[in-house]
Amino acid sequence: MPGTTKSRSACRSQVTRLSKSRLFGSSPPPTGLVPSGTSIAPPVAEPDDMLRIIHHTDSTASHSILRLEGRIVGPWVDELRRAYVERTANSPCSLTIDLRDVTFIDSGGIAFFDEIYLSVTLINCSLFALEQLKAVMERHDGVRM
Repeated sequence: MPGTTKSRSACRSQVTRLSKSRLFGSSPPPTGLVPSGTSIAPPVAEPDDMLRIIHHTDSTASHSILRLEGRIVGPWVDELRRAYVERTANSPCSLTIDLRDVTFIDSGGIAFFDEIYLSVTLINCSLFALEQLKAVMERHDGVRM
């Protein structure tokens, strides 16, 4: 259906322009796209692109667990770094990172794990996460996987 493809492309183009103008504040959105009186929210990350960080501490506060769910990509790597620093900065407690529900780790995430690998315990790595972190583990543990 050529007409459908064209209208989808036009719609995608309008949304892109709308997002760019909203993000960079260059101009108001084009008329006709948004009904009068409607506020426009900035673009929201898709749920698939998000990272959930759940923090658990044992009753003696000697051990913390960060359970991660989702994708460790882009700005979420910085968010994970902040959570790591919060848990380790002024605390002698040990830290475990649970990777059970991690679906993807980008190069920034792999670099982050490379930096902290010797100071944390990684548990429940999915086969996918394990494959992505294989080089980090081999470098630090000296064992080829």
